[in-house]
Amino acid sequence: MAGRIWHLQYRRNCVSSNNPSDNGYWFGFVTTYLQTNGVDWCYWPINGTESTGRGRTYGARETYGVLNTSWDGSARPALTARLRSLIGAASKENSIPRNSSHHAAGKLK
Repeated sequence: MAGRIWHLQYRRNCVSSNNPSDNGYWFGFVTTYLQTNGVDWCYWPINGTESTGRGRTYGARETYGVLNTSWDGSARPALTARLRSLIGAASKENSIPRNSSHHAAGKLK
């Protein structure tokens, strides 16, 4: 049985850095490892705005979310590009193109 690792969030400046004390420095190593070794992964959060909760302001910009505050595009293109690079070629080959006959009105047939 393979072991499992749950790695916590990086927050700000998480994409790249040459400074070992920055989160981006370690994010680069971790994402390279994931990509090189075909490790399953997830990224949290995707939301572009904060929800309610302690220390949070409903509707405020989510500082480490993937989406922008309108939820219709990337908040940080460099982050999105890095996450996309982790998606293997096999995943891309198995995806259904949006303009195919299998996709209609946002639902798969």
